[in-house]
Amino acid sequence: MSDLKTGISVVVPTYNYRNNLQRTLDSLCQQTLNLQLFEVIVADDGSSDGTRELVASYQGRINIHYVYQEDAGFRVSHARNLGARLAVYSILLFFDAGMIAAPQMLAEHYQRHRMKSELALIGLSYGVNEFSQDHPDLLLELVDSFALPNLFQQLAHYPKLADCRYDFMQSLQFNLAPVSHPWVIFWTGHVSCRTEIFRQLGGFDEWFCSWGGEDVELGIRLHQYGCEFEMLSQQWSLHYPHFKDAEKKQKDAKANIEYICQKHAGAAIAQLRHRSWQEIAQQLRTCERELQYS
Repeated sequence: MSDLKTGISVVVPTYNYRNNLQRTLDSLCQQTLNLQLFEVIVADDGSSDGTRELVASYQGRINIHYVYQEDAGFRVSHARNLGARLAVYSILLFFDAGMIAAPQMLAEHYQRHRMKSELALIGLSYGVNEFSQDHPDLLLELVDSFALPNLFQQLAHYPKLADCRYDFMQSLQFNLAPVSHPWVIFWTGHVSCRTEIFRQLGGFDEWFCSWGGEDVELGIRLHQYGCEFEMLSQQWSLHYPHFKDAEKKQKDAKANIEYICQKHAGAAIAQLRHRSWQEIAQQLRTCERELQYS
């Protein structure tokens, strides 16, 4: 029998991202969910910018913990797993450093997981694109001009800032049931699942040592386990603008996709080699029988 407590453990991986991590933690201090129902675990992938001291400054404001691993290159999967091992609550929410949470975000996750025991829940975030970020200047202007919760009320007036998955999900009325392989849009900037299931599956695959794919690969295993995938219909978070090397990310993602395709057999998964997530998602809705796992 599980000794996990009812509530949410928020795992935030970070690396030399002190200022943006502070924005994330500030937003988590303003949640409407009862402080007794969540904890924040900062999983540091070897920072040398005062991240430890920053996290310590939040003691007494929220239930916060810090775990550190030596800098041995990009090891975000290992860092997330390290953080998840410390979790004492029944729900794990993975939330990237630099994300800003709307005050209702944790409460939304909590309520949805209370209704279902095997749920993989995906959150949309303003400013999220696959490899690059559109309209960063406008996002920065809004973040600088409005405090929570008014910031998210203002963001709703700018459709061009919406998550790149938003239009697709809106076309489905935010119902992932018709999507036979929803793992293709399981992106860890903002997702949650049951702690016990995550641990049973072995967490993130630590083979991944460059950007991209470790979240989709976990999504594949959650789907194979039998989790029901859902998406929150409102964008309860924001991806704070920062520089992205789109060319390098695409190169890294290509190598990681090849690994995923070798690890998991199946026609749908093999499409990752040559189709975008949009193309796969659209085809999955119309050609479900052709794309079953082999």
